[in-house]
Amino acid sequence: MENRCKGTNIHNFLRVLRLEGGETREAECIARLPEDLRSAVRYGAIVRGGWYPIHWYRALHAAAQAIGMGPGFPRTVGKISALQDLSGGIYSVFLRIVSPAFLLTGSARIFHRYYERGTMDIIESRAGYVQAKFRDCSGFDHNIWQDLLGGCEGALVAARASDVRVRVIDGGNDGDDHASFEAYYRE
Repeated sequence: MENRCKGTNIHNFLRVLRLEGGETREAECIARLPEDLRSAVRYGAIVRGGWYPIHWYRALHAAAQAIGMGPGFPRTVGKISALQDLSGGIYSVFLRIVSPAFLLTGSARIFHRYYERGTMDIIESRAGYVQAKFRDCSGFDHNIWQDLLGGCEGALVAARASDVRVRVIDGGNDGDDHASFEAYYRE
């Protein structure tokens, strides 16, 4: 069975596409999607809490690349999505009292809120540094890995980290079901 992502991922993607590219780029992107996904987007059939095939998320990223959103766009999607997801309600109070490293450690427990399969493990965490390993993430491609990397960066920024630098140290390419990231930042 194919891995799946939450409708939240798709909604966030489309919101960031609109913010970064405008309505014209959004329409161009949607027009390039496979028919089943295009119809689901146009008719509002994608709900935030639903599970959808990971190939739909890959198709969204591929369409954005095809219309010229640029190689940094997947990372922007992840970063803006994380910042917006963490900016409201109880999260804003929580973020005032936790360290950036603690937040990413907690993110390992909520990874399954966004992807049905796969695991995020924190390998090392200390002030100013965190290393994470993702495994068994079938169906991910380079764009989804970059989106996830941007999400980690956004989570750190939401927790008041500055000068955040996140990089892949292993995996994270098309066809890889694993990746290791490390992040350096200031608290």
